[in-house]
Amino acid sequence: MIRLLPLLALIGLSLPAYAQGEPSPALTDALQQCIEAVNDSKGTDDGSGSTPGLEQCIAVGSNVCQEEPGGSSTQGVVACNGQEQAFWDDLLNYAYGELETALDADVFQALKAAQKAWIPWRDANCRFVYLSTEGTIAQILASYCMMETTARRAADLLNVLDEKAGSGDEG
Repeated sequence: MIRLLPLLALIGLSLPAYAQGEPSPALTDALQQCIEAVNDSKGTDDGSGSTPGLEQCIAVGSNVCQEEPGGSSTQGVVACNGQEQAFWDDLLNYAYGELETALDADVFQALKAAQKAWIPWRDANCRFVYLSTEGTIAQILASYCMMETTARRAADLLNVLDEKAGSGDEG
């Protein structure tokens, strides 16, 4: 299991401020609790043959943030999604940095190339979501796209890191 608890405390302190002000402490707390619950349940089967993953935490923080004053307006939802995206982006960057030392050089170079391709893909895909939607909902859907896509990529890299740590292979 990845040692995320100290990292989560750091991330909660390092999220950038957005137009709506400082990141919601409730957002960070909700995400931390969800991730801790997922980590605590790793290796357990819920009867469906699968184990819970970090993906189930996507939008947990944003939803809590949206319950706060001003969080349900278009600007509020976009800001909440942006704050959660920053949380996932910090996790993604953490995993990427750890993988740089955990992977063989040629494997890391493949990851680096994939990451360089993924970033413009994410941006173009979410721009498509924005442009293909009419009205103010476009802002909400595009910000959700950025948050969700970033979260899924963070989960992917954290899973690779977790597998690498679990194998006892350090490179």
